Amino acid sequence: MRQKEFKQWMMGEQRYYLGKWDYYTENAVDSRLSCLLRLESYFKIDLDSKVLNFETAKQFLTDIRNAKIEDLAHTPLSNAFRHYYKFATGETIEKIF
Repeated sequence: MRQKEFKQWMMGEQRYYLGKWDYYTENAVDSRLSCLLRLESYFKIDLDSKVLNFETAKQFLTDIRNAKIEDLAHTPLSNAFRHYYKFATGETIEKIF
């Protein structure tokens, strides 16, 4: 995973939070990085191998779900991966579960 580049990219992204649009905070970005590192560790992979194309990324989101490593009501691991996919490809992958 390209941690440094991802962090720089995320710091320039905005989100709608608490009723307004604003940039991600450093803590919010670090939280997503932590989730991405957990995914790499759990699956023993480099995330760059999972953002090659839409089908590979979609299958990885399914793999995350099937591993039951996050509550479906709150999916920070899948969310972090979708951000990484957007960083790597420039394309948005919507929440599928």
